[in-house]
Amino acid sequence: MFRWVAPDGVRADYPWNPNGSQGNIAGLTNAEGNVFGLMPHPERSFFRAQAPDWTREGSPEGFGDGRRFLEAVLDYADRRT
Repeated sequence: MFRWVAPDGVRADYPWNPNGSQGNIAGLTNAEGNVFGLMPHPERSFFRAQAPDWTREGSPEGFGDGRRFLEAVLDYADRRT
């Protein structure tokens, strides 16, 4: 299970839990790890220019956090096959 947390790692309220989910649940997986549901949408920040803070954080060039996340998911799936 994935949970929303604040930057200091404690229980999150808005804005760190943007949908107000019960138990701060952000994602679920089955016991085998081959079914995965996630509320945050990493594909929405695949490129740096898609991140909501890129104008405050510098250049829109390159990849965002979404790419790192999706690459990690693919790497995990590849190691499990």
